[in-house]
Amino acid sequence: MWTVLLVEDEENVRRFVRRNIQWGAYGFEVAGEASNGKEAWELMERLRPDAVISDIMMPIMDGTELLEKARESGMESVFIMLTCLQELKYAQTAMQHGAFNYILKASMTLESLHGELIRLDRELSRRNERLAKDRRPWFDALYSGLWESDFSVNNSLEADVWLQETYPHLALFSVFHGNMPLEPYELQLKNLFRSSKPAIVNEFKKYGQTTIFVWSRSPIHPEPVLDDFPYPIVYGLAQALDQLPAVWQCILNEWDSAWYENQVMNKKTLLHGPDLGRERLSADGPLVWSIEKELVQAFEESKIEQVKQRLYDLMELMKQQKTRWYVVKKAALRWDEQIRRLVYGSRMDDGDSAIIHASSHRKLLHILQSRFEAYYYESIQANNQRTDHSEINVILSYLHQYYYQEISLKSMSQLVSMDGHYLSGLFKKKTGDSMITYLHKLRIE
Repeated sequence: MWTVLLVEDEENVRRFVRRNIQWGAYGFEVAGEASNGKEAWELMERLRPDAVISDIMMPIMDGTELLEKARESGMESVFIMLTCLQELKYAQTAMQHGAFNYILKASMTLESLHGELIRLDRELSRRNERLAKDRRPWFDALYSGLWESDFSVNNSLEADVWLQETYPHLALFSVFHGNMPLEPYELQLKNLFRSSKPAIVNEFKKYGQTTIFVWSRSPIHPEPVLDDFPYPIVYGLAQALDQLPAVWQCILNEWDSAWYENQVMNKKTLLHGPDLGRERLSADGPLVWSIEKELVQAFEESKIEQVKQRLYDLMELMKQQKTRWYVVKKAALRWDEQIRRLVYGSRMDDGDSAIIHASSHRKLLHILQSRFEAYYYESIQANNQRTDHSEINVILSYLHQYYYQEISLKSMSQLVSMDGHYLSGLFKKKTGDSMITYLHKLRIE
């Protein structure tokens, strides 16, 4: 609900407005009352109301002065001024200083006040939407910065006093959905939380999960998730902005166990807070780097079975160390990049989706082994396109793939439908070696 501060020096008017308006029915609640501008300002600093309904002519500090003070301090509460007919020029002055509207006391009725609350709700909603849109680049930079820095506190957290003061309550919901869409379930996601005041909601997608951030002016109460919601969810609450990195990291860590056991997408929907005491190891220990070096070396030597074994060793080591699932994916992307560069040079690849969205440790291992095997055969094919004769290139590709098997000139001539004697001379002409010599060198290598 939106919060309202009533400021009126005539107690009977203030009492009439407070008691007779159905505030809750229109999405409002009265946060406080004051009889003059000075009292009102003290309450505004403490309550930071969404709206102020204020008389203009009051002792000590009038309504226009209160409005000016609020604007000078950067407070964006929406003001509706109460005035008498003879004070109309003061109401017009207040409008020039940014008041939303004014109401003549002589013509003020419950119906007119209710209509004003409807207009006020629309205005506050528009402001909240505009604020969320304007601040979106800042939020995006905040989330990306925290992710890339492994959830270290950065200057943005320390510097944004406005966010801390205006939206001090934060809830984070992590939805693990792999490569499946979330859009069809947006309405259900909005029902995950309940807050007595409007909130700013945005999201950050990475590695097959989406974190939804709910910034609110009042405490947030997570709601039960509907049975037909298809993806598991965990949540965490941050009571201060500087708690954001730790809470976000902890709710992501909640997926570790299920991800390693291939149970994330099979689980029923969960909704619970994170275990803030758990820690995980990084994926950059000396043993990891040693095995990673062996992986690259095995690929360079065209030993595909050793490549697969090293991948298995790396993934098992991370499982034993209980490395965070998203850190494993970061490492997997690094390994994939290293091998890609060996095959394609500087060519970049946009096909990382399978790695990014892998829903389990086992699936990620299978994806990596399959991709590296494909890279291996592509590298063989690329290396074997060394002649201008297509049939000879077919034979070269076969030799590199099956050099460990029994291979004869007769079997190769049958492979490309050529006379054996002619093929023997053609092979030596195009490669510089007889087929037997070439195969012998390949086996030695």
